[in-house]
Amino acid sequence: MADRGLALQLTFPSGQPHGLRVLEAANWSGQGVAFPREALPEAAQREEMSRVGVYTLWRPHSHPAGTKLYVGQSENVLSRIVQHERENSSWTDAAAFTSKDAFFSSRHAQYLEASLISRASELKRSKLQNKRIPNIPELSKADTRAADRFLANLLICLPLLRLEAFEPVSRISQPEPSFSIDHRSSKHHRLAGVYATGEATGTGFTINAGALVAAEEGAAFQRRNILAKRKRDRMKQDGKLVPSVDNPQLLVLTEDLYCGSPSQAAELVLGRIDGRNNWKDVQGRSFGEVEVSRE
Repeated sequence: MADRGLALQLTFPSGQPHGLRVLEAANWSGQGVAFPREALPEAAQREEMSRVGVYTLWRPHSHPAGTKLYVGQSENVLSRIVQHERENSSWTDAAAFTSKDAFFSSRHAQYLEASLISRASELKRSKLQNKRIPNIPELSKADTRAADRFLANLLICLPLLRLEAFEPVSRISQPEPSFSIDHRSSKHHRLAGVYATGEATGTGFTINAGALVAAEEGAAFQRRNILAKRKRDRMKQDGKLVPSVDNPQLLVLTEDLYCGSPSQAAELVLGRIDGRNNWKDVQGRSFGEVEVSRE
């Protein structure tokens, strides 16, 4: 692990907390770029994405233990991720790590890739999509120390991006009580019949399969929440949101959907910019009220 503190700086170039994120630290040569799949065109504009580096692609499921994960490396991480975009539909989030220093080579990237794959395979906290576990390449002692420091810092960064596949099981938060959004008795022209249940975890929120989601999106949602709209559109294309046979105003979620936050989950269900307090527990308390009661 890291032998010194890491003063990370996390920035949001697009101004959206679930959009493009950039990680840097004054005492680390590494740079991280994380983004949802819908933001790949924006990430492609980043100069560091064209360097040699290591990357992770993942699709969260109902809990981080069910995450689908792929780890790779390339002399140009952008070109490799673009290739995945064309050939692989099973990922929703990505993170690429490169270095500001010229010392960082393909051998270092291969070392990091093999180390991450080995760790994920050993911990079994994800459904690893890599077909083989590569051997860790031999490096000089100095290069090995440098690569291990880079790896230790990278392992600090990944949980901040809601990827806990490399964390020991004891560190993974357990599910919280169930919540629901219930508009089955509503007279609202767009939300009538909407009904979804879900669960909070320490790293996000999962909407359970079978949720009845608003088919029509609010005007403000379409204008201001571009990434969420793209995600809904992609889910329709992939058959994860399908029309309800009973109500044309509703879509049915065909599988569990992991979201980065309860607010993000509520927005996907309701098709409008809204907050986490739409989720209520069995006692009728909002998500925020439950959080306060646990403090």
